[in-house]
Amino acid sequence: MNGRRLLPVAGAALAFALVWTSWPKATVSPEDAVRALLAQAVAAAEAKDPSGVMDTLSTSFVGASGTSRDEVKGLVVGQLLRGSAPRVLNPRLDVQLQPDGTVQWNGTFVFLRAGEGEAQGSRYELDGVAALEGKAWRIIRAGWRQP
Repeated sequence: MNGRRLLPVAGAALAFALVWTSWPKATVSPEDAVRALLAQAVAAAEAKDPSGVMDTLSTSFVGASGTSRDEVKGLVVGQLLRGSAPRVLNPRLDVQLQPDGTVQWNGTFVFLRAGEGEAQGSRYELDGVAALEGKAWRIIRAGWRQP
């Protein structure tokens, strides 16, 4: 193939690449980013992956009663490594962007072990705040209670 035939193909490929890279990218709202962050934590819990759960927490995380990130890590490791992998249901999740740019969330989470139905699972009301740290959203505060 000679150069004259290749020139239009190369030009079309270059034009396509320029349009592709300059096309506006879809932006994800802070609320949707935090929903995805919580879904990441749930997926890690279901995979019995404590480090995946901990990746969603900020290094400056503080629990509602002053619980440190290291204390939460101990709790997560203990819960995930005992018994079978949990299944996590999240029947309710409310997420709201705050004026300071953080995202406040609260929801109901049900943790089930093998053979348990929703009625036998451990039900928790969780609430927290997530903030953008660099380019990633992380949970900076959280609390939980059993209803």
